[in-house]
Amino acid sequence: DNKFSLSLLGKLREETKGCSDIPRLTAVLNVATGLIVSVKNSQEATAFVCELLMHEYPRIRSLAAEKLYVRLLETDPELDESHTAVKLLLNNAWEFDGGKEATKEDMALEVFRAFKIEPLLKTKEYLFDVTA
Repeated sequence: DNKFSLSLLGKLREETKGCSDIPRLTAVLNVATGLIVSVKNSQEATAFVCELLMHEYPRIRSLAAEKLYVRLLETDPELDESHTAVKLLLNNAWEFDGGKEATKEDMALEVFRAFKIEPLLKTKEYLFDVTA
């Protein structure tokens, strides 16, 4: 049920806001990826997990990429390793924090573009400011 999924996503978003607890964030990722039935039919859940690719914690970014990749293999068999988004999920160093390479935000936005979905949030600070 889409209404239930959207309601649950809203609660997951609130749970991540200002959260610095890795096990809790991991649990949120597990639930959010479970809501993805396909990229086409679960754009909000896919967007939420993609937003976690911008999280300040490298472990959460890496876990989001891994869980999204595995879920896509399960739900969207036509998205093989030649798909741009899948390549980005597999080939980016999500645990890397910057430097000369593309930033985590740039890498995540490339994944959004490859899936042809829009980020639900225009700024990452709303979701990931752990000082809140």
